[in-house]
Amino acid sequence: MKKHTLTIAILFLWSSSVFPQEPVKFSTKQTRELWQICSESFRNLNPSMGPNIYYPVCDCYVDHIRNNYTSEQIMTDNSSSMGMTQEGYRRLSQELRNACNPKNPKEEDFT
Repeated sequence: MKKHTLTIAILFLWSSSVFPQEPVKFSTKQTRELWQICSESFRNLNPSMGPNIYYPVCDCYVDHIRNNYTSEQIMTDNSSSMGMTQEGYRRLSQELRNACNPKNPKEEDFT
């Protein structure tokens, strides 16, 4: 009985342990802003496009940016020189197209 109690206690302590995580690169607000910019861009370029098309693409865009960049590299602050150059934005746009836009939508399933 003591062995079972000890085993359960050890499992409980292990499962409630906090494991180290990667530092957060983007705040929740910044992530929401990135997604909103993407969504509005799609809706402005093609108002008839349904959310079932641009929602998963915007999710992919934001995931790609969060995994490969820091907020300092992406976000432009009007009061400082932080952010990307025009060439950097062109390169990022091409990366996003390659990573997230299917060549043949019938072969890709974003759900």
